[in-house]
Amino acid sequence: MKGLLYKEFFLGRKNYLAFLALFFVFALLGALVCLSMICGNLQSLPVEDPESVKTFALIFTYAPYALLLAVIFDGAQSVYRDHSCGFMKFTYTLPVKTEVTVGVCYLTELIFLGAGLVLGIINAGIISVLTETAFSAGTVKNMFVILLCAVFVYAWELPLAYRLKNQKTVSAVMVAFCVVVYLVTGAMFISGMKKFEAIMEGGADEAYLQMILEKYAEIRDAAFPFVPFLIAAVLALSFFLSVKICKRREK
Repeated sequence: MKGLLYKEFFLGRKNYLAFLALFFVFALLGALVCLSMICGNLQSLPVEDPESVKTFALIFTYAPYALLLAVIFDGAQSVYRDHSCGFMKFTYTLPVKTEVTVGVCYLTELIFLGAGLVLGIINAGIISVLTETAFSAGTVKNMFVILLCAVFVYAWELPLAYRLKNQKTVSAVMVAFCVVVYLVTGAMFISGMKKFEAIMEGGADEAYLQMILEKYAEIRDAAFPFVPFLIAAVLALSFFLSVKICKRREK
C-alpha cells in the first residue's frame, strides 16, 4: 500500500507541483492587486461601482481554488501510464487486492482534494480581508458545490480510463459529455430568459440575474447538508466501477 501510494506521488509529482504553483500564482496575483488598490498605484483609480470590487473579489476567491481542483484529473494520467508500461498487468501478479491497487489512485486524489479545500478557504479569507467583503458560510458552501462538480466529472473519467485505456478516446468521451451538459444548461437558461421577457426592460437583466443568484443560494442552502454525502456516494460508485473493470483482467 505504501509503495503504491509513493508511486502515485512520485510519478505525478510534476503535475501536482504545476497545479499547486498555478494556484499560488493566481492567489498571489489577487493579493497583490488588492494591496495595490489599498496602498499602491491602483489606489488612485476611481471605483464608482462597488459591484466591480465584489466581482473582482469573487474571481480571485474561487478561480485559484477551481484551478487547484483540476489536479484530480491527474489520476487518469496515472492509469494511462500504468497501462502503457504494463504495470497494470504486473499488478495482477502481486499479492495485493484489486481494491487496494485501484484505491490508492482514489486515496491520492482525496488527499489533494482535502488540501485544496483548505488552501481555497485560506485564500478566500485573505481576499475577503483585503477587499473588505464578508467571508460568509455561503463562501464555504460554494466551494463544496465546486468540489462536487469537479468530483462528478472526475468520477466518470477514472472508470473510463481503466476500461478504454486510451487517453484520446477517453478525452473525446469526456468532451462530448461536457458539451451535452453545456447545451442542456444553455437551453434551460434561454428558456428561463424567455419567461421573463416582460420584465427585460430598463435594467431588468440585473433583476433576472439577481433572481437567479437568490434561487441558487436557496437551493444550495437546502441541499448543502447532503453535499458531503453526494461526494462520497459519487466517489464510491466510481470506485466500485473501476474495481469491477480491473477485476475482469482484460487484455
